[in-house]
Amino acid sequence: MRGAREDAGSPQGLHAEGRGRGHKVYLRTGEYDDGRIGEIFIDMHKEGAALRSFINNFAIAVSLGLQ
Repeated sequence: MRGAREDAGSPQGLHAEGRGRGHKVYLRTGEYDDGRIGEIFIDMHKEGAALRSFINNFAIAVSLGLQ
């Protein structure tokens, strides 16, 4: 992709877990070397394929905006 920066997936970053209405949500971020967030990952459990796909596409859109 043109204009995207490399190295957004360093091992540092935010790792958070949330629960609500019977769902577990995991949020992870990938950061650049200077500490800026470069991408996000959202994982959910106990959800259907449509919701999982929607959340995944949302995370991709936010990640592209951050880059």
